[in-house]
Amino acid sequence: LISKDEYDALKYGTKMHKLFEQTNFLKIDENNENKNVIENFVKMLNITSDTLVYKEYEFIFDQENVTYHGIIDLMIEYNDYIDIIDYKLNNIKDENYLKQLNGYKNYISKISNKEVNIYLYSIISETLEKL
Repeated sequence: LISKDEYDALKYGTKMHKLFEQTNFLKIDENNENKNVIENFVKMLNITSDTLVYKEYEFIFDQENVTYHGIIDLMIEYNDYIDIIDYKLNNIKDENYLKQLNGYKNYISKISNKEVNIYLYSIISETLEKL
């Protein structure tokens, strides 16, 4: 069982995650009630019309007889590097998140010769932290 506050936080987190997933970062809807949240996030990125943006990028790979499965919230591919960003509602200080993102980085590094950077983004504090 969870408290009403915990339930509300989970509900808000799900709503915001979906908003980030569905928003075109190059053309943010002027009528969106959370427009400023998205704009503040996009200002931290270097997205152009030439940038490849992957949202909810799902992958499965095997390594040393172990199957790994993951879904990357946001992957941005630039000419010479790739940024992987995982959204969190608030707390971005958790060792499990680092393990999760290193797994993503490991996989992408195997299929690309580009440098791979990993980040956590706190939606509430609007903080993008490179790991």
